[in-house]
Formats: sequence, structure tokens, C-alpha cells
Amino acid sequence: MLRRISRCVRKRMVYGFGEAGTAALIYVADTAANYRLIMNYIKSIQDMGMRVKSLGFFETKTRPAFVNENPGWYYCHKADFGLNMKIKNEEVIAFAHDEPDLLIDLSPPDFLYTKYLAGVSRAHYKVGMFDTSQVDIYDLLLEVRANTSLQDLMKHISHYLQIIKKPVSDA
Repeated sequence: MLRRISRCVRKRMVYGFGEAGTAALIYVADTAANYRLIMNYIKSIQDMGMRVKSLGFFETKTRPAFVNENPGWYYCHKADFGLNMKIKNEEVIAFAHDEPDLLIDLSPPDFLYTKYLAGVSRAHYKVGMFDTSQVDIYDLLLEVRANTSLQDLMKHISHYLQIIKKPVSDA
């Protein structure tokens, strides 16, 4: 698994909300309330003019009733991964091979499947919660308290991505 992550080739660039044209979100669809928060966050990013794709992970074998079908919104379950974490779902493979400007991971730092997806993603700039085992996956890590709500995490991510400006070359 770690070998596959380390072999992931991507074009690293710094992107904030001002420069990014595309974004991808990874999250855990665990409750209807969190799902609604994430859908509102996606809408706010789309309102900035970005194209957004999302990948929600759910732990139940069947898709929860609160999960909506929308173009560009994909869902997966642990059955979509083999024992060696090889992805078996074509939509998830396509999501991982896409090259969005930003990847925002809203999942908990100890959630193996979403961290693997973030690691193999070819996104140019990756944002996630800080964990010492994941410093090689992300370009921007946010250290937040363990009890930080999803809504507060999204506010922190938005705050920093609004501040970040692409470096200007002196050419």
C-alpha cells in the first residue's frame, strides 16, 4: 500500500481558492447531518466558480437513504477495495486518477480507506487533517483538536485556502 502511494506521480502546485478551477473532496458519509454539511460546503465551493467532484465513503453495505445521486458525486464502501487496498470500483479508480487543482480530505485522520485515496490521488495540492503518519500525503496539514466538529474543520480549511495565493515567478 505505501509503495503505491510513494509511486504516485503528480504535478505539485500551490493552489488556494482564488486560483483553483477544480476541486475534489473526500469524506465519510456517516450521518445525515454531516452529509448535509458537506453538501452545503460543496455548494459553497461551486459558488466560487470551481468544478467539484466528491467521493463519500460509507461503512454500511447498502448506501444510506440520506445519500443523493448527483453527477460528479461518487460513493464507495470497503468492499470496493481488495485486501491489498487495490481499488476494484471503476468510479473510484477514475476519481483517484483525475488531476484536480485541490483535494480536500474531510475524513478523520485514522480512516485508512480515505487516506489511501488521498495518497494515490493525482491532485496538485492536497489538504487534510494533521497526523504524523500522513505528512507525505498532504501539502497542507491542519492541526485541529480531536473534538473539532466537521463544520469547524471546513471553516479552518476555507480560511487557509482563501489566504493562499499562487507564488508569482520573477521571470
